[in-house]
Amino acid sequence: MALEKMLWQLCDQLYKNQKGLRGLLFRGFRVDGKTTEVKIGTNRPTCHAKHLIKLFENRLSSIEPGFGIELFLLEAGDVEDNPLEQHHLWAQNDGLSDERLSDRKSTRLNSSHT
Repeated sequence: MALEKMLWQLCDQLYKNQKGLRGLLFRGFRVDGKTTEVKIGTNRPTCHAKHLIKLFENRLSSIEPGFGIELFLLEAGDVEDNPLEQHHLWAQNDGLSDERLSDRKSTRLNSSHT
C-alpha cells in the first residue's frame, strides 16, 4: 500500500535525524479534481511506523476515491526532537504503552465524531 511505503520512508528519515512527529495528513488527489484526506495525531513525538500505520487503519475507509486517485501526499506536521532513548522504549515494549493506547483511543474517538 502507498501509505505504508511512504510512512516507512518518512519514519526512517525521522529516526536518522532523531525527530518525531505528532501529526500526519494523508491526502489523495482525485482525477475529478477533488481531494480526500485523513488526519491522525499522537500525544508524543514518534517515528514508529507500525504505530502510525495502526492509527491510520480505522480512518482509511473514510477516503472516497471517486473515479480514482492519481496522487497521494503524506504531510508530517508538528515535527519535534525525539531522542534515541525514546526509540529504545518503543523497541523494548512489545505490549501497548500508555502513549500508544492513548493515541489509538483518540484516533477512534475522532473518527466517530468526524
